[in-house]
Amino acid sequence: MSVIFVARLAAAILAAYATFWALYVVLVPLFGQLRRSRSPMTGAQARQGTPAVAVIVPSHDMAAVIVRCVQSLRAMRYPADKLRVFVVADHCTDQTAALAESAGATTFTRDDGPPGKTYTIAWTLDALRKSGIRPDVYVITDATAHVEPGFLAA
Repeated sequence: MSVIFVARLAAAILAAYATFWALYVVLVPLFGQLRRSRSPMTGAQARQGTPAVAVIVPSHDMAAVIVRCVQSLRAMRYPADKLRVFVVADHCTDQTAALAESAGATTFTRDDGPPGKTYTIAWTLDALRKSGIRPDVYVITDATAHVEPGFLAA
């Protein structure tokens, strides 16, 4: 085999490889858009496929910020019947639980076991399971967070 033949073969292979990936990157999203546009869903149909979301907010002595956090979570553009906010007052010595509940969250109080977010999250997931609450998606956020209205919709 001559050097020219090997060079042309390598160039052809490289061109085929590049063409494949260029088409893949362009055509897959294009076909997805075309397929989606053929079967538009009504608002009710779209909501029916909307996942149920449980937002977990582990909190330790966060009375100063918990209302703002819960209000931003409750104000998200997401079907209210598909969204639940759970604030877990972890070894709190302030009014975090009461304030979170008054803002619209379901609260859990955790005073046993070691304190800390890792333990609190594990405890909360177990408590939700035992309560029969099984959402499609769990979102965990900090009590100091202020969530944008389109966060879950995105």
